[in-house]
Amino acid sequence: PLTYTALRGRTVEDVRVLGNTQVSTAIILNVVRTKVGDKFDPATVEEDYQRIYQLKKFANVEAKAEPTTTGGVVVTFIVTEQKQIREIRFRGNTKIDTLTLIKTIDIAEGEAIDPFRLSLARQAIVSLYQSRNFPYANVEFERDRLTSAGDLVFVITEGPNVRVRKVDFVGNNSYSDDRLKDQVQTKYWIWIFRPGTFDRETLDDDVAALRRFYESKGFFDVKVGRKVTESPDQTEVRVTFMIDEGPRYTVERVTIRGNKALSEQELLSK
Repeated sequence: PLTYTALRGRTVEDVRVLGNTQVSTAIILNVVRTKVGDKFDPATVEEDYQRIYQLKKFANVEAKAEPTTTGGVVVTFIVTEQKQIREIRFRGNTKIDTLTLIKTIDIAEGEAIDPFRLSLARQAIVSLYQSRNFPYANVEFERDRLTSAGDLVFVITEGPNVRVRKVDFVGNNSYSDDRLKDQVQTKYWIWIFRPGTFDRETLDDDVAALRRFYESKGFFDVKVGRKVTESPDQTEVRVTFMIDEGPRYTVERVTIRGNKALSEQELLSK
């Protein structure tokens, strides 16, 4: 069979769409730039494929180009439709309004039900809640209802609004708490001035940052951990970084080997 490259320059005699039942052919062809009468260009067909897929209404899109007996080309776009989202609703959100949640997700009514994009939308909502001090927020959606009726219902469990009440350090014999607080992102809550955001991923970054700080000072065997203590109502936490400094390594001697043209004293002076 002839390749796309071999068909380049032939006249496009027809542009067809197959596999669509919910989305009209007119809507699809409206984003296609390959037109009847044009010279066939594989690059344009590839861009057309991407534009059709970006309509967010299909699970798959394929493009075919076939030669005709008259020396032309017929271009066919084959689409695989997915069930579309009929309605988007949220249940359980009391601390964040629905309009804000709608703006957070990259999904709209009328688009295809795409599991990957649904997962991204769910995570986007969770991230929004975490940024507003709801670290235990959980988001799911009713899969059966989505499959049967196309209704996308996000079920939100907000959990408590949590603030970091205190940040302290244990085992830091060489550096003060104030010096170490400059190394971590987790900060305790100060009314109006500081939100006291509690984020477990940030805590992991803080542990790594403390370890790097100590290693930069010669504590190569340092061990750093962290402990989170929750208040009875889970609205406040105390974060404790536990440090085992270990020995501090120092430079005992600097020597130079292989120097013939310059003396060791000249090189060490540099």
